[in-house]
Order: sequence, then structure tokens, then C-alpha cells
Amino acid sequence: APSLAHWRVTWIATPNGHGVTEGGSSGSPVFDSGGHIVGTLTGGDSSCDSLNSPDYYGRFSYHWDKNGTDSTKILKYWLDPDNTNTMILNGATLSVGEEPSPAAIRVAPNPFTDEVSVQMPGIKGRITLVVSDLTGHELIRRDFISDGAAPLNLRLGNLTPGLYFLRLAGDKFSSGVKLIRQR
Repeated sequence: APSLAHWRVTWIATPNGHGVTEGGSSGSPVFDSGGHIVGTLTGGDSSCDSLNSPDYYGRFSYHWDKNGTDSTKILKYWLDPDNTNTMILNGATLSVGEEPSPAAIRVAPNPFTDEVSVQMPGIKGRITLVVSDLTGHELIRRDFISDGAAPLNLRLGNLTPGLYFLRLAGDKFSSGVKLIRQR
């Protein structure tokens, strides 16, 4: 029965808007209260134009071994090929290095018109700075050495008004901020 194969999810209004899914969300997870994935988005009519329509998430418990006999439609075949019968797998926390992450970078003014000052408190060493547009196209790349105190001033008046991303990366960190170029 379809009710055993899918979770029916209807989104509710939030203080900041309304939850929906849009095109490209297929396969996104839905979680239980323990943080485990219990389904993936397979269809529905929820969208910014259809706020009260439901979405349907294929239930892992059904698709594990009850979705026919074809191995391309049975999760157990792919997620438990050794037949360990492990039914719940908690995630693992990953970290890079043991050093504490540096303070967040700050950009001022933001929005800006011509120039921004990038403050990187505590970030020392070789740094790569990249400014990209919304499509991820790299517009500016600079490699420099930071002393952890002095700000980096960037002249960005040649960018057209709009939203951009500034990312700093070093040996043991990566951090980014949104930039808004105004007229």
C-alpha cells in the first residue's frame, strides 16, 4: 500500500517564512527525532507557488527490502551487501587538525560600493582569497601571507551590483561570507 511506502509531509509556516521544497530537492532526506534518515524525497507538489501541498518521502523501512525484487530498487542490497543486519548507523564527527578554528572573518562595509576591509583576527600564514559570483565563477583570486592582525583592503568597485561570495582558505581552515555590491 502506498501509505507504507512513503511519508506524507506537509510543511508549516515558520517565523521567517514557509517551508517548501523546490525542483532539485529530489533525494533530500527527512530525519527522525534521533537525527537518522528515515526517508528521501521522491515527489510531491510543494513549492513557493503551492505552500500547502504535500511532499512524499520514500520510507527507508519500506525500500530497505519490500520494494520488489530488482536489486536497483532495494536499499539492503546496496547498504548492507555483507548481510550484517545493521539497521541503525549513527554518523561520525569529522574534524581537521586539533587547532581551534579561528574567529570568523569580518567584512566592512557590507553592503559596499567600491572597497571592503577584510578582517581576519587570529588567522596567520599563507591564505588564498577568492571572490566568486552566485554561479561559483571565480572572479578574483589572491594569495597572500597574513600576520593575523592587519586587515586586507580590496577594491571591488569594478563588480556589478549584486551578491558575491568571499572565501578565505589556509592550511587548517576555510571560511566565507556573502558580499553585497551596491550602486
